[in-house]
Amino acid sequence: MDNRTNSQREHLRRGFSISHQKVVLEIDFSGSLWGYTEITIAPASSELRTIILHCRQSVVHSVHVGAYAAEFVHNDPFVNLVNGISEPDCHRHPELKRKLYSALQEGDEGELSIAIPKEVSLKPTGSVNQILNDFSTPEPQAQPNQQVTEFSPIVVKITYSLRHPAEGIQFVLPTESQPYRVPHAYTTPTSPDAARCWVPCIDNFWEKCTWEFEFVVPRYLEERDFSQEDDPSDAIPTVVICSGELVEQVGSLPSFDSTHSWMS
Repeated sequence: MDNRTNSQREHLRRGFSISHQKVVLEIDFSGSLWGYTEITIAPASSELRTIILHCRQSVVHSVHVGAYAAEFVHNDPFVNLVNGISEPDCHRHPELKRKLYSALQEGDEGELSIAIPKEVSLKPTGSVNQILNDFSTPEPQAQPNQQVTEFSPIVVKITYSLRHPAEGIQFVLPTESQPYRVPHAYTTPTSPDAARCWVPCIDNFWEKCTWEFEFVVPRYLEERDFSQEDDPSDAIPTVVICSGELVEQVGSLPSFDSTHSWMS
C-alpha cells in the first residue's frame, strides 16, 4: 500500500483534505506566541458538518469558517494529566504511564472540534476519477476508477496563543547563572506528533499540503527603545530560519518589529 492510497483513504474517512495552510505568528522571547492559522479545506462529502483538528497546549480564542464565526470545542487531554498526583515520583510511574497512554489515545483523532456554520454551503464543482494502487485492497467506499465529487474549498481561520510550551517549541532565555545567553526559540520534535503542540493542524504522516509561514519578531534582540536619532548599528538583529523559500522580509517603524514570510 503506497502513501497515495493511505492519503486517499484517510481523506475519505475524515471527510476532508487540506490543500494549503498559512501560519502567522508573533513571537515574544519571554516565552509566548500568538497569531492565527488559515487552513484551506477541500470537503470530501456534502455531509461534512464537523471539522476535527489536532491542537495541543494552545489557547484557542476564536474560529471562523469562511466569513462566519463557528462554534468549537477544545479538549486537551494532557491538561489534566497529573491531576490527583500531588508529588510525582518514580513510584507513580505506572500510574502516569497509564494516564499518558490514555491521553494519547484520546487525542489521536484530534483535540479541536469545529462545527461548520449552517450559513456555509458545500458546493460541488465537478467530479474526478479516483485511482487506487493496483496492489492495495480496495474498500467499498473507494473502488478503482470511482467517480468522486469535488467541492469548493473552505477556509478555516483559528486565532490562538501559546505561553511557556512544554513540547513542540522551545524558548531559550538568559538566566541568573547564564546571563549572557542569547535569547532564541526553535521547534523541536519532542514527540512524533509535536506539530500540534504549536499550531492547529492535521498532525499525521499522510496529510501533505503546501505551507505559508509568516513570523513577526522583534527586529533586535535587545529590549531598547530606539528613537529616530538613535543608531541601532550596535544592536544584534533577530534572525529567522525556516524551511522553504523566503518570499519577503519587512521591517516596520516605529515598533522595530520585522516580518519574515516563507512558502513551503
